[in-house]
Formats: sequence, C-alpha cells, structure tokens
Amino acid sequence: MGCGSSSSSSTEPSKQEVAVNYNPTAATISSSNVQSSSVKTNNNDHTIPKGRTTSIAIGKDKPSTKSKDLKLNYDDFKDIDEHARQAPRSVEESIETLAKYLAKPAKNDLEIVRGLYVWICENISYDTNAYFSGNLSSLDVSGEGVLTNKSSVCAGYANLFDSLCQALGITCKNISGYAKGYSHKPGDIITFNQKTNHAWNVVHLNGVWRFIETTWGAGHVDKNQEFIKKFNNFFFLTSPENFIYDHFPYFNSNIEESKQWQLLEKPISIEEYTRKIKPSEEARQYGVKFSSHPYEIILINNSQCTILVESSANPFQNCWFDFYDDKGSKCNEAAIMLCESSKECKTTVRPPHEGKYTLHLHATIKDENTTLADYIINCGTAESNWKPYPNYGGFYGPRPNFTERGFEPSCINPCYTCKDGKFHLSLKTTSTPEVLVQLHDAENVDHKENLMVEQIDTSINIRSRLLNKGYYKLGIFSKVEEEYTLAYTVLILNTGESDWKPFPKNTGHYGPKPDFADRGFERSCLNPYYECKDGKFHLLLKTTSTPEVLVELHDAENVDHKDYLMVEQNDFTINIRSRLLNKGYYKLGLFSQVDEKYTLAYTVLIQNTAESDVISMFPITYTTTTKYKCQLFQPLVRELPANSEICFEFTSPAFESIFANKKTFSKKSGDKWKVTVTTGESGELSLSGKPTGEISYWPVYTFVINS
Repeated sequence: MGCGSSSSSSTEPSKQEVAVNYNPTAATISSSNVQSSSVKTNNNDHTIPKGRTTSIAIGKDKPSTKSKDLKLNYDDFKDIDEHARQAPRSVEESIETLAKYLAKPAKNDLEIVRGLYVWICENISYDTNAYFSGNLSSLDVSGEGVLTNKSSVCAGYANLFDSLCQALGITCKNISGYAKGYSHKPGDIITFNQKTNHAWNVVHLNGVWRFIETTWGAGHVDKNQEFIKKFNNFFFLTSPENFIYDHFPYFNSNIEESKQWQLLEKPISIEEYTRKIKPSEEARQYGVKFSSHPYEIILINNSQCTILVESSANPFQNCWFDFYDDKGSKCNEAAIMLCESSKECKTTVRPPHEGKYTLHLHATIKDENTTLADYIINCGTAESNWKPYPNYGGFYGPRPNFTERGFEPSCINPCYTCKDGKFHLSLKTTSTPEVLVQLHDAENVDHKENLMVEQIDTSINIRSRLLNKGYYKLGIFSKVEEEYTLAYTVLILNTGESDWKPFPKNTGHYGPKPDFADRGFERSCLNPYYECKDGKFHLLLKTTSTPEVLVELHDAENVDHKDYLMVEQNDFTINIRSRLLNKGYYKLGLFSQVDEKYTLAYTVLIQNTAESDVISMFPITYTTTTKYKCQLFQPLVRELPANSEICFEFTSPAFESIFANKKTFSKKSGDKWKVTVTTGESGELSLSGKPTGEISYWPVYTFVINS
C-alpha cells in the first residue's frame, strides 16, 4: 500500500492500491491574512495564535527556498523526545493543549517540530482494519478526529501534524502523491491515470523546506497485514534527494505545480520515479550509492551484469545477497559478490535460463543488518557457455578486520583466473596467524586433498590443483579468540586442466609452528616446500640446543615411508635424509618433545620430480641414534651381502666402545669410528655403543643380511 510503510524484509504479494483520494487543502483554514492576538502563560510557553494558520493553500505559493542539509544530530533532541514521550493524557483534550505542552521546552521551531513528530509517531497507530477493508469513507481523518481515536491512515497522520503546526504558527503544508509503500514491488508501473495513494507533510524551518512523514515514522505494516510500531528517525526532515525514491507529489491534476514540491533542483518525471530503484531507509541514511544501476529493472541478453554499490562514508562490515528465479527458487550459483574493499561491492549475475529473476542485496553497516535494495533481472537469452558459480551468498574478498588478524592488505583480490589448473596464492603477513584453508568447487565438493598450505614468518603460500574447468571457492580462516573464523574468500576461475598429482592429506599448514624457535631450532633458511629432482632428499636443520625429535615421512596416499628415512643429530644440527621412490608429493613431519610429549614442530611438503636410483631402505635407527649424536657415512643401505667384510664408518662423541657381531671395538681417538665386520649367512647385524662411564650397550644402527 502507499499509505503504510512496509518492512524491508516483506515479501507480501502486490494488492490493488487503495486510493486515499485525499485533498491536502481541504482540512486547512484559508485565513492566512487574519490577524490574531496571542496568549502567553509564562516565559517558557510558546505563543498560541488564535484563528491563524500558516498552512498556505498549495498552488498559490511556491517553494522559494530549496532544501539543504540541516546536519541533524538526534542526540540533541534527547530532552525534547523524552518530554514528548512523557506527555500526560490530560494534555490530549484538544489540538491546542497538546501543541502547547509539546512546545513548552522547545528553544526554537526545529525543536517544536521534533516534539510534534515524536508524539505522533509514538501515539498514533495505523488503522490496518480500515485500510485493508477499504472502509475509509467513515474514517475521521481530521486532526481532532485522529487525536481522539489515536489511529488513522496517512491522511489523518498528515492532518494531525498540520493542525499542530497551525496551532503553533509553524509553516507547514500537506502533500498528496504516489508512494512506493506496502504493496509496491520492483517493476510496478505508476502513472498519472492512477489515483494518488499517500499523504505527507512539508515544513519550512531555518530557511529550508524539509519533508515530514509521520505515517512511516511510526512503524510499518508486516506481511500479516498487522501494524508494527517502530519509531523511525529517517522520516524526520528527510532530504529531498532521499525522499524522492519513494514519494512523488501530485495534486490538483497539475504536473507542473506538483513537481515543485519534490524540492529538487532538477525535478524528475513520473516515468523516472517509476523506474528508480528504491533503496532501503538504512541504505539512504548511511549514504549508500547505487552507482552503476539506478533503475530497479535490468535487461540482459546473452551476457552478465555487474551491479556496483558504494558506501564511502559508512563502510560495509559484511555483504551478502539472495538471487531467486521466477518460481521463487534460490539460485545463488548464478551470482557472485566481490568486495575489494569495505567501501564497495560488485554483484555479478549470470542467469542460467531466460526469465525474470529477483536480486536482494544486503549488508551490515554500523553493526546493523539491513537490506540495501532489490532489483528485477529480466533475462531474454542466457549465456550459451554458462557455468555455475559456487553456491555462496556471501562476498569474495578480505574481511574488514583482515589486517588486524595479521595479514598485509597489499595485492589482495577477490577473484583470480587460473589457466593451467595450478593455482598459487601468496599472502604476506605481519605476524604468524594460525590458519585453516578450504577449497570447494561449484558442486560444493571438498578438494582438501588438492590443497596445500605453507607458512613461514612473513608469508602464507597456498597451492591447489584444480582438476576441472570451472569455478572454485577458496576460504581462509584464521584463529581469533580460540575460534577459527572466515578472514578471506577467493573465487577462482580455472580455464585449463591440470596434470594432476595429489597432495598428501594434511589438514594443517606446511612450515614451522609459531613456537619453533622456542623448541631449540633456528628459524634461518626454513621453507615449507622443497623440490627434489633426483629422489634423494636432504634437510639440515640448525639448532640452538639439543631437542629430542621424531620424524615421519608419508606420500600422497598416506603410506608411511619410515624405512626410507634416516635422522641424525649432533650439538648444532639435525640431519634428515630420505629416499623418494616415486614421482609426486610427500609430507615430512618433525616432532619435538615438549613436557614429556612429542608434538608437531615443523611440516615440509616435498615434490619429487624424478625417481631415485637407490631403492634400498636406510639402516634401522633408534632414538638412541639421535640421543648419542650418531652420524653414519657408510654403508647407507639396510641390506648387506652375506659372508662379506663390511666397513662401517660413523661418528659419535658419546661412546667409549662399540659392539658388533659378537666383537667389541674400543675407542682409539676422536669421535670417528671405523669398524670392519664379517657378515654371516643371514639375519640381522646391529651396531651398539657403550657410553662413557656406563656398563650397557645401546643399539644405534641395524642392518639386514641378504642371503
């Protein structure tokens, strides 16, 4: 309905507008030239003129002063508002007694008008029974009648405000016209052949004209046709630029006369008014601009459409959308929203079929969730090569608190194109945020096995394998107050297929953990990713103490390759060697002991591009191998020939003697050991060492005799 405002979330189907057919000058007293005496009761009372009105008949006077920004601060009206809300029933006996009470604490006309607006909005309810039944002829819409009944429709609201202004000598006019109210839907046509459906006021204050809309300021009508009382500041002295979105003056069947009361420097036509988008009150209040598409109906043929919405004064904290087809089914896979910054969002729609679609744009501004505006998308012909987006109604791009989470804002994009199926994203960091990353395709299939995350002090590297052409959604979550929440969302368009090799299964990131240095490791020359070109991987880690470590090696199928891994340690380094038998990716995990428990300290992704020419397993090692700082030079294979002399060379500063194949070898000099042993027919051969001052031998290497 035009007479009543609707809530921003209403989806009530359109109904025929009920014409108010209201003459805005009928209730005024055309005695503007009558002089009257005035009565003052005390110094705080405002003069109440007798028999005089400043509600001048429209058509005889033109607005000589256009509206400008009054820079209202609603906090300045705190006392006036409270006074109006506390009005006792006794002052409601007449228009004059109520006007006198409301004006009493006011210091100027602006405060008087504020008191009138607040009292009407808080005390007069919208008469939904009269409106929806169409029984308006019996309704007393005079100022006195509304004051008595405490309910009315728009004409009564406007008359009551006008009557109170008359009583106080405030220049006020009643305006009738076309409003985009309760039952208005995007795409509805409005013409001068229709009856007007709404009434409001315009008031002259401080040399400017401004609009007063007490009907919509009092609340709105919900989808159940019930009036919901909710005071709204937006319709108090609304600027013409904001008012014209849903109020078009028309009276006396005079287009030229009526358009002056748009109060715009350049008045618009009714055709323009019909086409204009209707932003929500909150969107207008916060200065949101619909830069690219000011009209509510968008026509597209075999193409996409991108709608730009800007909010420079009050940044977006969040943005999202809903996209529906003409059957009311949600089809968010046919639209995306990109936000490069918190000051703008771009929504691209690509309908999969011809037809009529509805787009609802939403945002959070100043911690308030609101609908910004609705568009109608009429698609004549859909794109022939249409591919779905990921089904995601949120926006792509960094969250407003992205930098506060430890990320640098430079070179951040909401959308990337990948031409070969190999996507790589490097994020610079100012700290070491704990992150989780998710990858989903347009069918919402989880591609975590095709995703790899590497992290070092100043960057996070994300690599993914995109198996098929199409769109993918990459979500980056960071830990805030012990909970992982979304920090950045990326849309990826893959135009080429990958020569795919699976990543190892890894839910965390590759690279050192934040407490890596505290565990006794040096952070220099650490990488989360290495490429190996010959199947022989070697990693040397420098240490500042002697941490106790365990190392694991798994391939992309999560097969344990511990037999192809050897770890050795001395005072200043940890030496890790591995043999990678096949091409592909491997995950190496380094664990160190903290509080009697081994926990992950460092994870490495290894890409092997060539098969190793040595396929033998390493000798079996033990925790004592690293504890006693052993390093083996030869032999570096587990299997030894039978009945053969084998020379074992290794170093260890801890042992005073070595036991091997039932023989004891004493230390000669230095830390280097060179021991020759004859192997038997089969079985195992172990090298054990006795630390200085101890009586027991501890195994450090075991070999298998190949018979």
